[in-house]
Amino acid sequence: MKKVPWGFLGGVCLILAFYLTVGIVVAFLILNAIAAQTSYSATLFDTGWQILMFVLDVISVIGIIGCFSMYAIREKGGKRK
Repeated sequence: MKKVPWGFLGGVCLILAFYLTVGIVVAFLILNAIAAQTSYSATLFDTGWQILMFVLDVISVIGIIGCFSMYAIREKGGKRK
């Protein structure tokens, strides 16, 4: 367990979460603007790729929490004072 690079994995999850969140927001804004021109309403879960981006975003946020928690436990040594 000491050989796992939790900080690096947490950083990767952080980058993924950032870009996925930006992608979700931009896609929603663009699709909502298109929908407004065609008298249609757009939601976050209209298509499969939007759902996939949302699920991957949630998983990466959970990964951030888990990785940085494990990093803190490892750096502290798992001991209580």
